[in-house]
Amino acid sequence: MSTSINLAVIPGDGIGQEVVAQGLKVLTAVLPQDVKLETKQYDLGATRWHRTGET
Repeated sequence: MSTSINLAVIPGDGIGQEVVAQGLKVLTAVLPQDVKLETKQYDLGATRWHRTGET
């Protein structure tokens, strides 16, 4: 039986976007092959707030 992980991804602002992208690469590399990783990215942070005025 395989395992599935659902992960919310919130890159944030500034360097956070780059760090999260690299972290996901590392996570994918170290997960056992029978573990399925599903991610959903959320557009949150100051960049979104400046763009839309929404928090």
